[in-house]
Amino acid sequence: MNVRRGSATGSVTSMPAGINCGSTCEVTFDGGTMVELTATPGARFTFEGWAGDCTGTSRTCTLQVDRPRAATATFTPYNTVFATSGLIAPMLLGGIANADAICAAHAADAGFEGEYVAWMSTSTTSARTRMNDARGWVRPDGKPFADTMTELLQGQIFYPVRLTEKGQDLGSSPPNFNVGPNSVATGTSASGSAYQTCADWTADAGLQYGDVQVATSGWTQMGINRPCTVPTRLLCMSRSYKAPVEVVAPAQARRAFISTAWLVGGGLAGADAKCQADAVDAGVPGQFQALLSTTSASAASRFNAAGANWVRVDNVPVAANGAALLSGSRVVDAALNVTARGAYVTSPILQGAFTLTGVGTATCSNWTSDAGTSIGGGSSQITTTFYSGGTYPSCASNAWLVCLQQ
Repeated sequence: MNVRRGSATGSVTSMPAGINCGSTCEVTFDGGTMVELTATPGARFTFEGWAGDCTGTSRTCTLQVDRPRAATATFTPYNTVFATSGLIAPMLLGGIANADAICAAHAADAGFEGEYVAWMSTSTTSARTRMNDARGWVRPDGKPFADTMTELLQGQIFYPVRLTEKGQDLGSSPPNFNVGPNSVATGTSASGSAYQTCADWTADAGLQYGDVQVATSGWTQMGINRPCTVPTRLLCMSRSYKAPVEVVAPAQARRAFISTAWLVGGGLAGADAKCQADAVDAGVPGQFQALLSTTSASAASRFNAAGANWVRVDNVPVAANGAALLSGSRVVDAALNVTARGAYVTSPILQGAFTLTGVGTATCSNWTSDAGTSIGGGSSQITTTFYSGGTYPSCASNAWLVCLQQ
């Protein structure tokens, strides 16, 4: 049996063992043997399909060795998105063409495929149109960022950009809402159009920044203009490919989502009932509780950290595992900003404490009263501010809950 993997990154293995292509692509099996081939794409690639004696797009193919057999597996690159490891003052770029050249150089240094441009606008060209009709972006580690430009500009982000072309994780500290190591110069609004571009990248004339840790519109527009003189990173995106992003849930997973608006009342039982009602309404199976603390118990203590990982309804794991999510560590992997129905939101969430492992100190009388304020946070971020950002929403106003499956 002869197997080819094509020129792109990926491998093909067999059961019974023998074929491991890239390295071993031709093996002799006993006549009549049933051989199952499995195509596995590498990071930043997707499996396109089979040719030869195998056909279709399923990653597995079963053949009987009743004659000489040959199959070819084809892998297609995704577009890659990254923040540059190097920094530059935006006013010193000397135009958007130079920004594109910087992105291309960083991508080439990392061995990335495709044509790269900076996610930046000018007074005459919007960033969104510079992406042409590309789709399917992943990070350097292969984790998905976004599928289509339309979805991206609607805030449908899987994992925040967060990585440089060298794989450096910029998510090891809270988002810096002043210019800092997590910021990227975009000059681009949440709609993908021009907004404050340092006089088209030539002067100190006001600039819009994004943040690589934020998982909604803040990735391109943080809402505050910042100096063009301060060195920052560029956000680089390939625009060469059109492979749809596939996000597959782990075999074992518990679901997690953000509730619809809730008015405080009924204690923890009332919050849990809200989570369960949203799950039933959206057809999400399982039993759900609210991730809330009280004055006598932490939010984390309400859940079994040793169970299956928590995964958003779009199949993205929120953290490496259940224990990582509940530990209150500084960084999780993805924002928990998706409702049970799959809507991507930027909602103020209730928590009651500054950590998941601490008892509540501002809990609206243990979620029974609309008097006073609570400790809350923002659902669109990926650090502990995702849980408690130092905000104090009124107990009498609409707020949202983090709902986790038991």
